[in-house]
Amino acid sequence: PTLTVDISGDHTALTFFDSGDMIMQRNVDFGLDQIIDIVARERWVSNERADELLRTSEIISEDLPPTAAIAEPLFFSIDMIRRTMAYYTRNRGMAPVEQVLLMGDAVCYQGLRELLEAQLSVPVTSLTNLRGVSVPRSGALHEQAMRFLDNYGAVIAPVGFLSQDQGQYPRWITITNW
Repeated sequence: PTLTVDISGDHTALTFFDSGDMIMQRNVDFGLDQIIDIVARERWVSNERADELLRTSEIISEDLPPTAAIAEPLFFSIDMIRRTMAYYTRNRGMAPVEQVLLMGDAVCYQGLRELLEAQLSVPVTSLTNLRGVSVPRSGALHEQAMRFLDNYGAVIAPVGFLSQDQGQYPRWITITNW
């Protein structure tokens, strides 16, 4: 069993997989925007500069003091992930999660992977490379490309939704099988 944690700007998507099949998905009302805002306020910098600091310096670490301004939202979100993992195993009768894959913009934030691993007690891997997708080596382009992980996944392995009756949709909507 694997859990993917996609932390983006305004939310976190938790997706549970077992033997390659998606079992459950939950969205958590937490995103990196909250952390960026706190760092910007605490350091008196712009949001862009706060984002850069989170990517280049270890503001987040596995020994983050509970009194740090960013600790409350981070630990709240980690607690939500932990509770969702418990629900997955207890209420759904599934085997415990054996690995966590960190995705989205969060993979670029120094120390976040280590904090998750320490708090969740499960190996956490940052998903920075995608098989079947070629991304330019430039750091800026690579970071921009990682923001579109969901889109790449849809192209590489589409779900395959097909309309039973295309007549039920307006003419300008075309549903095709990729």
